[in-house]
Amino acid sequence: KIWTRSTLTLDFIRDYCDMVWESSNDRPLCAAQGHVYGVGAVNRYLEGGILEGPSDENEPLLIMIPSEGADGFISGRYPPIEVKSGDYFQSWVGCMHDSPWCSLTLELAYTADGSPPQVLGSWEQYDDGAKDYAVVDLSSLAGRTVSFMLIVRNNGDSRDDRAFWLTPAIVH
Repeated sequence: KIWTRSTLTLDFIRDYCDMVWESSNDRPLCAAQGHVYGVGAVNRYLEGGILEGPSDENEPLLIMIPSEGADGFISGRYPPIEVKSGDYFQSWVGCMHDSPWCSLTLELAYTADGSPPQVLGSWEQYDDGAKDYAVVDLSSLAGRTVSFMLIVRNNGDSRDDRAFWLTPAIVH
């Protein structure tokens, strides 16, 4: 199913710096300059970039870099929304171009009523020359108000770990 702007429920890219960003280091993460592997970073590109493959994209994307260390991660929690029947999450995911040691786990999760995050989808990503289509049916959450989270975890080492979420959104 291909979505159009009229079916967009939650755009994960718009106002991304207003979201709650966390990593295993206590530093500002949003719009960090360069590729900050030590502490983690997130940046938005409105006209894409060169992705794994390499392929040029002209769609918006988020680049997330987890903090270093064996448990390095970065997460962004979005304000609560009510999930409607028929909603689903979709995004292309992968490693950025020129990241030969990239090894990541990307996750879509949610929290509700102060509960711990519940993972809805998980995608292992390596520099294998291909991006993956991530899609999650959200029917099980219909009628609930939840905060969605995008999470990127390094797989033991943060070297070259630059993940992308291409046009991540909740659509109906």
